[in-house]
Amino acid sequence: MEGDHNTPQGIPLQVPPVNQILGNNPIPQVDGVQHPLPPLPGPTLEYYYTPRVADIRPVILYPPIPANNFEIKSCWIQLITSSIQFHGLKDEEARVHLSRFLQLANGFKVNGVPDDAIRLHLFPYSLAGHAKRLLETQPPLSITP
Repeated sequence: MEGDHNTPQGIPLQVPPVNQILGNNPIPQVDGVQHPLPPLPGPTLEYYYTPRVADIRPVILYPPIPANNFEIKSCWIQLITSSIQFHGLKDEEARVHLSRFLQLANGFKVNGVPDDAIRLHLFPYSLAGHAKRLLETQPPLSITP
């Protein structure tokens, strides 16, 4: 690549040696092939297709909970998922689902935790299929107490 070359118009073109372009930096090699141009700075393709936790915004705005020891018990989740799942099918009624959900969720109590907080934490577990996907496509923080 060094030396004299002609342009399409026939004009001689002086091409400097690669080490003169890159300075004293060695030419990077990948799989034994020299690549005279260093990689471009900036995000890689992996950066764009890898989801980042910081980019995931919850759909539900949960109320502040004054109790430090609040946790959703796994048996509560299991009871809800096994007894009152709503899929959003044509033969299911949303109003009936909400009534059943509230009836069940009102039985869960934790000292110092508002009932709305418990219900909002449990509600996503009562959905499946199309209804769950619909919830997940709502704008961030669009469901509030």
